[in-house]
Amino acid sequence: MKLTLHILGKDLRRQRGRLAWWVAVLVAKTALGFALLAGDAPGYLAQHAGEASILLVGLDIGLCFLLAALLVQEDLLVGTRAFWLTRPVSGARLLAAKLLGAGLLFGALPVLIWMPWWLHCGYGVRELAWAGAETLFWQMLVVVPATLLATLTDSIGRVLLWLLALLAGVQAGLVLTVQWFSGAPTGVGASQVTVMTAALIVTALATVVRQYLSRQRWRSLGWFGAGCAASFAVAALWPWNIYASLEQRDMREENAAQAAGAFLEFEDAIALPQDRHEVEDGRQRVDVHLRMRGLSADLASAGDTVRQTWHWAGGPDLSIEGWGWGTTDIMSRVLGISKREPDAETQRYLDDKRKARGGLLPRHAPPAEDGLLFTVSGQGPRSMVARLVREPAAYRATGRFLLLRPEVWFDKALVPGSWQSHSATGVRITRVEQRGPAARVSVVQTLRSLGNQALYALGTRRAWQLAMGEPMMRVINRAHGDSLFFAWDAACPPMRVGSVVVRWMTGEVKAPKVIRSGKWVPRDRDWFAGARFAVVGASEVGSIVREVKVEEFTLSPVAEKKLPAPKR
Repeated sequence: MKLTLHILGKDLRRQRGRLAWWVAVLVAKTALGFALLAGDAPGYLAQHAGEASILLVGLDIGLCFLLAALLVQEDLLVGTRAFWLTRPVSGARLLAAKLLGAGLLFGALPVLIWMPWWLHCGYGVRELAWAGAETLFWQMLVVVPATLLATLTDSIGRVLLWLLALLAGVQAGLVLTVQWFSGAPTGVGASQVTVMTAALIVTALATVVRQYLSRQRWRSLGWFGAGCAASFAVAALWPWNIYASLEQRDMREENAAQAAGAFLEFEDAIALPQDRHEVEDGRQRVDVHLRMRGLSADLASAGDTVRQTWHWAGGPDLSIEGWGWGTTDIMSRVLGISKREPDAETQRYLDDKRKARGGLLPRHAPPAEDGLLFTVSGQGPRSMVARLVREPAAYRATGRFLLLRPEVWFDKALVPGSWQSHSATGVRITRVEQRGPAARVSVVQTLRSLGNQALYALGTRRAWQLAMGEPMMRVINRAHGDSLFFAWDAACPPMRVGSVVVRWMTGEVKAPKVIRSGKWVPRDRDWFAGARFAVVGASEVGSIVREVKVEEFTLSPVAEKKLPAPKR
């Protein structure tokens, strides 16, 4: 162990200059994140932070790659300059020293540098674990190739030369991957790519270990080539979908007792107009409206997976699996807002305008006690969707619905304030410019990145958690009973800083207006005096499974879109 630590100390002393440059780049990336959160408006820094981030990421990757290669080549494994000739050290001991050094330099050090930034952004234990895993993953993608090339060469120049060949091989592999896996189902194709990537990483690490233990370059190269070929072959022949449990959620309830009285009702279904792509594919979208009643007042719900089947007496059956958004005014109750309906003069004006345009009068949404309305979207063959319009069919749907509890994460006066964070999400009002009955508001926000994005790509249920986990920003006035979405109309490109997404948004908030003598005028002159900025989030507290059946119904048709004539 003493000799292993001696080798590690020697490597660190020799690399201290290059290491200082790399640490400076990591610190600069962290400082850029703090500077973005401390700004007062999306000015020059926020507009060009993306370019600065790309530059720093490039320097980070380049310096990390060189450091990893030089760390290995401090003690060469090939060539005539290797110290093995005069100072024999076992390959296992040398490998242990290099692995320890790589773990400290390229694993622990970046995590420690990013830790203050993550804590400032409100990360808890779970978010810190995800952020650390993400950092280690990206570091591995740089360090493993550098270590592999450094163990098989005797100079940094040869490492860079072989790097070009490795990049060309990766590019060729990507082309083959697209050709081989394009015909596979989505889940199987993703599984094949995952298996191939994991196999290539294991092959590279096994080659490094073999080279340290045997120091036979050409045999190690042959080992690596055979491993790459085997990885491609195994991936191409891989038949299983390892993400099936995430893509096809089973109908399992969790903490369902709190929604024991909830039940599902069928409301109606319509066939939507087709766009050009749907016409070419021979498919058409169907939207089914379901209503859930009996849910407690403090809960909202979201559709995880809904399995639908239409059945004709003489067959065949049409099955469409979809998922839908639930709509409710529960957010108003959570915010403590009693929604104010339009006055008679304003409502009459709106109805007259709709009639003049030939439109239908709006169907007013039911009150909260009448339940949550879900729109379940799916696509089916166009011919069978057309049959649903002509011939009545029996309908059955079984769905798994998430139980969500909305809550107010932030509630602050509509004035510039200090940074606040909750559940790995942060927000700060940076500037408010009032312009009569409107106000221009600038907000900087942070959102967690890796955990949600990775799971979003793998499963519908996680997609819902992502959608509900991203908070809804509102400007409210409890005295007047108004809740307005903060709909930004200008934003800087979101930038990713150490697994945290930072984005600036600027939007105009207009006080509610009413019709007086045929003109829109502000309803309340002092509306902004009591306005507040609120952020509403939601957490998943359980799930329920519900079924609905309809013996006979006919799909409501919708007029087809007029598609543009194809270009000749």
